[in-house]
Amino acid sequence: MAATWEEILKLSQQFQSAQFAQASQRLSERNCIEIVAKLISEKQLEVVHTLDGKEYITPAQISREIRDELHVRGGRVNIVDLQQVINVDLLHIESRANDIVKSDRTIQLVLGQLIDEHYLDQVAEETNDKLQETGQVKISDLCKTYDLPGDFLKQVDDISFP
Repeated sequence: MAATWEEILKLSQQFQSAQFAQASQRLSERNCIEIVAKLISEKQLEVVHTLDGKEYITPAQISREIRDELHVRGGRVNIVDLQQVINVDLLHIESRANDIVKSDRTIQLVLGQLIDEHYLDQVAEETNDKLQETGQVKISDLCKTYDLPGDFLKQVDDISFP
C-alpha cells in the first residue's frame, strides 16, 4: 500500500509540474504563413498585402489607420500621403476612403483629400476672422490659401455663415 501511495504522490507532482510548465511547441513563421494563406484561399480571412510584402493588414485596420491619420493631421489628409504611411496599394486606400465617406457624413473627399468637419470649422472660423477684419473676403483668395475649389468653399461658407 505504501508503494501505491508513493506512486500517487509522484504522479501528482509530475501532473503539477506539467500544468505549470510553459508550452515548448510553437508554430514556426512558415506554418503561420501557410495557415494564413489557407484561410485566405478559403475566403475565411480578408487581408491586404503591404507594399513591401512583409505584412498583412485587414481592410478594417486600413480604415482605422486612415481615420487616425486624418485626426493626427488636423482633419485634412491627401490620399497619396496615406499610401506612404499605411504602406498598401493606393487602390485599397481609395476604396476604404470612399467607404468612410459613405458611412460618415462629417468626412468628405475633395480633390483626392479627405477633409473632416473639424477642418471645415477651422476654415470657416478663419474666414470669419478675415471677414471681421477687412469687411470682405474673395473666394479666389480662399482658394489660394486653402488649396480647395471655389464651389466647395462656397458650399462650406453657405453652411457656416447662414
